Amino acid sequence: MKDILPQPNLGLVPVAKESKDLTVTPEHLGRCDTLPAAKGSARQMRDMDLFTAGVAAIIERTYELEKTFKALLEEGFAEMRTKLRVIDLNKSSRMQNGMVVDDDAPLDTLYNMRTGQLIPDFPKNLRALDALPGE
Repeated sequence: MKDILPQPNLGLVPVAKESKDLTVTPEHLGRCDTLPAAKGSARQMRDMDLFTAGVAAIIERTYELEKTFKALLEEGFAEMRTKLRVIDLNKSSRMQNGMVVDDDAPLDTLYNMRTGQLIPDFPKNLRALDALPGE
């Protein structure tokens, strides 16, 4: 029992401004140095560090997912813009081609829905269109 250092009794320290007896205050505040460290505090600090690292990893992964999601969204919107542009371009070409009656009259070339580029080797006229193999 002699190894136990005197512990502070902060209940004896006056807190009200009206209290005139401040003689016990320095003694009990000085005893705060003798308080034992909380049991398991090193383990608690390790656990807090692990928790903090885990939260940081979750936040980092969330940022990565956000970047991936934004990239996929941008890619999808780019594809949609291409398709809408091609639909508009092909609509007028189809209207023009629908009025062609002469086998040798030129056809307007259509655009590829995936690439947005003109379709290579598109038939030049109705005769070339009729010559294509049927599937």
